[in-house]
Amino acid sequence: MINILVVEDNILQLNALKRIIENTEIGQPICPYTASGYDEAVEIISSAHFDIFFLDILFSEDKNVPCGIDLGNYIRSLDRYRYTPIVYITSIPGQIGNAVNDIHCYNYLIKPYKREDVEKLLKSLTDSPMISASPLRIIDVNSVSHNVIVENIVMLSVSSHILTIHCVDGDLTTRQFNIDSVLAELPPYFIRVHRKYIVNRHRIDNYDRTLGFIRIESQTIPIGRTYKSEFEKRYNLT
Repeated sequence: MINILVVEDNILQLNALKRIIENTEIGQPICPYTASGYDEAVEIISSAHFDIFFLDILFSEDKNVPCGIDLGNYIRSLDRYRYTPIVYITSIPGQIGNAVNDIHCYNYLIKPYKREDVEKLLKSLTDSPMISASPLRIIDVNSVSHNVIVENIVMLSVSSHILTIHCVDGDLTTRQFNIDSVLAELPPYFIRVHRKYIVNRHRIDNYDRTLGFIRIESQTIPIGRTYKSEFEKRYNLT
């Protein structure tokens, strides 16, 4: 699940952008939250974890009202969001300079933008390791609880109803998830390649298209026929 906060004072534009975001296909569910100003956004940020922020630069013509730059500074002041992607929205391109230099925003949208602009930007973001997913809480087969850093997962495999999570620092086994339910908890750069395997796209060493397998961390993983087309599309081969 990818959580996105959209902050825009124009309600029509806010709802339109929300619809575009929630209808964009990225390989896993997107949950867009919305706010129409600074105070509302701060309250929402305190109650949920976010993976991406879309912020209008100006919330009001009144210079005494906190703007999107102020909100961006607040977000960056929180340790957990120091590097979280911020996308600014504006109708005045000249406003972007401060956002890039002071807030280190990831990208921006110039109004009026097109649906395709939002979809392209969103897909590039959600396929990026910049998206720091929340740790995956795992109860292993010995009933021990672990918080697994998602970026450290190399691949996942299932055998005899036991899911093995292969990480850079070792493996965990659990009956808590099956392969379908765990995929729903992972970022879009995790790809189902076989009925028994999910792989981290960023950990793939190479793909033998002729023989139909990938090499990942010195292991050979077969690509199932059912999953080949989707894998190649998301591995940018089509």
